[in-house]
Amino acid sequence: MTGIVLYSILILLLLIGCLLTASGLLLAAACVALVTPLVSFLLVRSRARWVTLTFEAANITEKNRELPVVLKATSAGPIPRGKLRVVLEIANQLTGETTELVRDMRDSLTFNVASAYAGEIRITVKEARLYDWFGFFSKKLTTLPRKKILVMPATFPMQVADRRTLTNQDDVKEYAPDRKGQDVSETFQVREYVPGDSIRSIHWKLSGKMQKLYVRDASYPVDHSLLVVCDRAEACSSPACADALLEAVTSAARALADEGLAFTLVWQDETIHTLEVTDGSQLPEAAGLLLKAARPGEGSSLWQAYTAAYGQANAGRVLYFAENMPVDVPEGPLFRVFVAGTTDEDTGDGPVIFSPEGMGETLRSIE
Repeated sequence: MTGIVLYSILILLLLIGCLLTASGLLLAAACVALVTPLVSFLLVRSRARWVTLTFEAANITEKNRELPVVLKATSAGPIPRGKLRVVLEIANQLTGETTELVRDMRDSLTFNVASAYAGEIRITVKEARLYDWFGFFSKKLTTLPRKKILVMPATFPMQVADRRTLTNQDDVKEYAPDRKGQDVSETFQVREYVPGDSIRSIHWKLSGKMQKLYVRDASYPVDHSLLVVCDRAEACSSPACADALLEAVTSAARALADEGLAFTLVWQDETIHTLEVTDGSQLPEAAGLLLKAARPGEGSSLWQAYTAAYGQANAGRVLYFAENMPVDVPEGPLFRVFVAGTTDEDTGDGPVIFSPEGMGETLRSIE
């Protein structure tokens, strides 16, 4: 606005000078002053599509560490361009925290990003405008960049109290009572044949006796593997609790890997995800996947979705870490629930509640 006012005053003074002095030089200057903004307008309209914005920054950082981020602008052609005004949105996928910045720049803009909480930081250029030399006119850029930065969770020491409680030591094979499988050594059920059934599953002896085809469904052996579940809420209860949940899960994963215990990591966004973790080298990948996951949809239940997909008896031992108290999970010594909250409470066989401040002591061992 200031530029327009000054420009208007300049034109007015030039015109007054022309009227009072009849100077050809002042008249030429007035004409140039009148034409220049039009030329500038045409240039900014044509050059906007040739301006490219790119981010430069590390992909991974730590909590509470300032990470420099550079936004660079490049353009083709020898003609210098005007300033750029950019609107930046910096959002943490895990906690939902969002910050907006409005900055002016020429060739580059440097700013620092830091987060007290783990998560995937997404830096998005929501809007970018290229201005003409005088700041009178602007044109939006159509191609806007995005940068993703992982803020890794910190871990704390956690011990496995007795590894035998986390693994199946029984040699007796068990089978799921609620689903069929592929173990032909044990029969799940015998039923009438339906089109599409394998010929190999036909119970020939019974079929001959009953004068109609029957098939034998194989049983599904119970998998006594260890599950580590990360159950995030639909909405972030608090940034500190969301961060504490990720730290607890990654610390437990580290402790299990250090003991040589393989486990399956389970989490949910729009769908159920699983990752088989057999050694510590997979932990960075596991942490990255958890940090990138969006929050689940409204009304979704992680454990219900998991059992619908894999069956109730798909694991013999479950370490269930949740942001809110789950209401649809089994009870018993083989299913331990850990809930991120504002206090610390260990009720023995019941849920363990841990706070961001006291989780190092409350979760010092798992069993």
